Amino acid sequence: MLYKLNKIQTVLITAIFFFCVTFDLFAVTDKKRIFDDANLLSSTEQTLIQDELKRISVECDAEFFIVTRKQLENQNIEQLARSIFRENAGSNGSGAVLAISMRERDINYTAFGSVFDRHRKRLDRIREQIGTKMTSQNYYDAFMLFAKLSSSFGFWANYQEFMPMGFMVSAVLTFITVIILIFIHKGINTVDSKTYAVLGSFKLTNAIDKYLRTSTTKTRISKSSSGGSGGGSRSGSSSGKF
Repeated sequence: MLYKLNKIQTVLITAIFFFCVTFDLFAVTDKKRIFDDANLLSSTEQTLIQDELKRISVECDAEFFIVTRKQLENQNIEQLARSIFRENAGSNGSGAVLAISMRERDINYTAFGSVFDRHRKRLDRIREQIGTKMTSQNYYDAFMLFAKLSSSFGFWANYQEFMPMGFMVSAVLTFITVIILIFIHKGINTVDSKTYAVLGSFKLTNAIDKYLRTSTTKTRISKSSSGGSGGGSRSGSSSGKF
């Protein structure tokens, strides 16, 4: 009897655990991520952008949101972005919010946690690129660009604004020129150390190994006492007009 009760208890605990995990995953993946109060998108476009934001949120282990307003009320554009993130992702998460106000022509890009760490030097650049598409009224393209730029975590994402295309082209041309000069130089240079060596003129007659001393250096290794990473204490934003 006791064995059966323990078995039933184990099954119930396991079922509750899987239910909680499944519910949590469902809540994460089906969370509303675009708040288009300004009606800039069609229903089809909203669905496509919602799916893309959902995809990069899972892929990057972060939360991404877009909010549009016809006009601001009792708060500035950055406050709007931060309130949307706080209400939908909490105070210590990672992610980014794109906030738009049509009447004021305000645009804000705010990043939190690990996303801010990746893009802290690119906040203005990201906001400007999205703003260019907003100015030309390509709203769908602007929001998809937000998703693309926010989820770019590679080498080029961090350094692309410091390496403009002109510089990269010049570097490639310089590299090609140097390679050509090296091959030309190797073709002209026909004299090396073997030119003056006489075969069989050098013979090793004796070899001695001498042990001199051993030197030991002690280094104190300090331990880091820093805690885990939280999104609430690391954030930054860029605001402007479009």
